[in-house]
Amino acid sequence: MEQVTENIELIQYWATFLSSGLSIQTMHEIQTPKKIIIPDEKITKIDPATWEIIANSGNCFKERKVGMELTDEQIASLELLGLPPEAKYQPTNEPAPKELKCMTTHAPFAYSIVLGKNDVELRRKVTNHRGWTLIQAGLSKDSDEAFEEFNINSNVERGCIIGAAELVDCVKNEAVYCYFFENPIKFDKNIPIKGKQCPIWGATSASEQKAFDLAWNQIEH
Repeated sequence: MEQVTENIELIQYWATFLSSGLSIQTMHEIQTPKKIIIPDEKITKIDPATWEIIANSGNCFKERKVGMELTDEQIASLELLGLPPEAKYQPTNEPAPKELKCMTTHAPFAYSIVLGKNDVELRRKVTNHRGWTLIQAGLSKDSDEAFEEFNINSNVERGCIIGAAELVDCVKNEAVYCYFFENPIKFDKNIPIKGKQCPIWGATSASEQKAFDLAWNQIEH
């Protein structure tokens, strides 16, 4: 007997795996994005066929974004779990990993990085750190003329962590080292913290760890 294959129109979605849930939203550029976030306790109720598609799309790492295809029927089955489109679910805050570091730099350079206007920071010391790096805007106004170069308003908040970016490489160029950043994020809520002179630094006190935790969860969401 000839097997008939049913033609099913597939819609592509982004799936973002969070520490306490799963976010799914359409990738269609015209329509308003449909977004649902499913907490851990409800993920087990997803039908096997749909979960297989999600699971095979990529490993469940935090902030791992993968392309996937789901039918409207499958998306409807997810919505039946009790979270309608645009439902807001706030996962439990998790502590920042030990490898998370911060970089303090003059305000114009800090803002230029997190706003995606600049992807290179020049330093005199090499760093072996790679990955997510918090960006702290220092209090100094010595380089404020650079605000105009990056077309950024100089009336900005200083002395706080303002965002993050992934440090992907460190290359020596004559007498300096070029730190290359990707995937910049400007935080919705700046986090006051005292900066440090060393190029890349980690949390060494309870107050710094608290600030790192707050920042890490803004990266996640």
